[in-house]
Amino acid sequence: MGKYWPGAVVVISSMLPAGCAGPGGPSVVCPAIGWLNNLLVELEGNVSAVAEVQGCVDGECSRVVRPPTEPEVPPETIPPPAPGGTIDETGQKSHPPREFFSPYMATPLDEDSWAINLDMDTPESVTVRALAADGTVLVEGEFALEWVRVGGSEQCGGPGEAGPVTLTVS
Repeated sequence: MGKYWPGAVVVISSMLPAGCAGPGGPSVVCPAIGWLNNLLVELEGNVSAVAEVQGCVDGECSRVVRPPTEPEVPPETIPPPAPGGTIDETGQKSHPPREFFSPYMATPLDEDSWAINLDMDTPESVTVRALAADGTVLVEGEFALEWVRVGGSEQCGGPGEAGPVTLTVS
C-alpha cells in the first residue's frame, strides 16, 4: 500500500474544483453574499414629535419596521389565517395592505436614534427626513455619506455603516 500513496495524492488533488488552488496558492472563497448596510441617524430637539424617520435614495424612501410587540389577544384565541387573507381578533377577514415595497427599512433604536437599512447599497448621499404621525415632514436634510466596512473582508466585501447623521427637530 505504501508504494501507491503518491499516486493517490495526485488523483485526489486532480479532483479539486477549479479555483481552489492555483500557481499563487489557494484562491479566496467567499461565503454566500448578502449583508445589510446601515445609516445611523441621531435626532435632536423636539424628538417626541417624530413618528417616523426616512432615508431616501434617488426618490426611493425607507419604510418603518418596528420590533414586534406582545399581542393584546392571547395567541391561542386568534383563529388561524384563512387562505387569501388573515382573520383578526374580531373574526373579520383582512387582506395585507398593498403598500409600495422598498428594499430600504428604518428601525427605531431608541427615542432619538434610528438605523436606516439600505440593503447592500452604499450611496454617496441620502436625504433623511423626520415625519410627524400625520406624515408632515418636520425636518429634512441631504447628507454626503462615508461608508466603513464593519464586517466581512476586503476580498469578499461585507456590511458597512455610515453616520451618524444628525437631524434637529424644532
